[in-house]
Amino acid sequence: MENSQHSVQHQVLELLKSAVPNAVQQYVQMNSAVVITGDYQLKLARQEYFLDKQNIVIEHLLKQLSKARVPADGHGSGSPNSQRSL
Repeated sequence: MENSQHSVQHQVLELLKSAVPNAVQQYVQMNSAVVITGDYQLKLARQEYFLDKQNIVIEHLLKQLSKARVPADGHGSGSPNSQRSL
């Protein structure tokens, strides 16, 4: 019985020397860590706002591109120099 009690005391002392201080140190580090939080609804709204603005710019550029591709004479045949007679 005395031998088993001595073994338990030895295990408790080992825990107090190594495991407990390590656990306390980890606990302190975890509690002192800064947790970054955010308002994800606001982030989503900002993202949608900027996507809407990008879509407006894309539409504007596509309109400009389509106007630039329309030939000046309005016949759809391209420039007068594009058709050559043989």
